[in-house]
Amino acid sequence: MSNNRSTSSRKVVITGATGSLGHSVLNRFLEAGDQVIAIHAPTQKVPATPGVEWFGLDLTVRKSVLDFFNKVGDVDAVIHCAGGFRFGNIDALSSEDFSFLNSVNFQSSFFVASGAVPAMKKRKKGVLLFVSSKATLTPAAGMSAYAASKAAINAMVVSLAEELKADGIRVNAVLPSVIDTPVNRKDMPHADTSKWVSPEDIAEILYDLTLTKSKSITGALIPISGRM
Repeated sequence: MSNNRSTSSRKVVITGATGSLGHSVLNRFLEAGDQVIAIHAPTQKVPATPGVEWFGLDLTVRKSVLDFFNKVGDVDAVIHCAGGFRFGNIDALSSEDFSFLNSVNFQSSFFVASGAVPAMKKRKKGVLLFVSSKATLTPAAGMSAYAASKAAINAMVVSLAEELKADGIRVNAVLPSVIDTPVNRKDMPHADTSKWVSPEDIAEILYDLTLTKSKSITGALIPISGRM
């Protein structure tokens, strides 16, 4: 474990903490000595992890998200890694796929922000970080619904940063290209994975965005392209 520990432990909420990216983010904050509250899907079973308090939560249900933040109280940072992907041309994408993308990507982000902001406003400080996609900048064919659901996050981040800057709350998003995960390797077996972005690299950037040295960064949409 690294010696790069925080001078004082912070309380950090990480969603999607059982996914490849979320797990790397969780490990980075644990390594720094922070107290981690990790969110997983209600149906998942998770092992006990030293330094981690696990919560099963449906992030697409606003009341459940608001109740969660009321329960956990003050938090220093929220890193929203949860999300989903569907590929399909507009005349082939099902209504179910469209609803899925809208709910797990944009609605969950909006609900997480609305749950976290009240306590942060009272303390006049806090960091909200979201995971969007570089596909919002240059969407490829078959990604219209996915890119649109992530682009909604971008617009929310820029607006919220303006809305909350007087309250000392910073809001930013990272926009990765293809993340090097087991699922992506399985779905794209012939791709050059050396060009992809590692979850650990994204986790490091997200971690840095929570630190005092990044206090002037808010409303930023940060592409993480790798070599794509």
